[in-house]
Amino acid sequence: MSHDPLVIKIDPVYAGQRLDKVLSELCPDLTRSRIQGLIKSGAVMMEQDICTQPSQKISGGEHITITIPDAQPAT
Repeated sequence: MSHDPLVIKIDPVYAGQRLDKVLSELCPDLTRSRIQGLIKSGAVMMEQDICTQPSQKISGGEHITITIPDAQPAT
């Protein structure tokens, strides 16, 4: 079962801040390190572009889509 993507509109108050920091504030159920992993794996899109740099700066007003993959069973 896959999760529905999270779609977040970034408030302009976050302008100039790092993508991973903003998402960790707006998605309290995800740790910052988990968000960084999702960004690096290409699971985060800003508008129509895939984000791969957690340090990418936010302008404000962007729409961010986060696709959270299903958990992998332990082997």
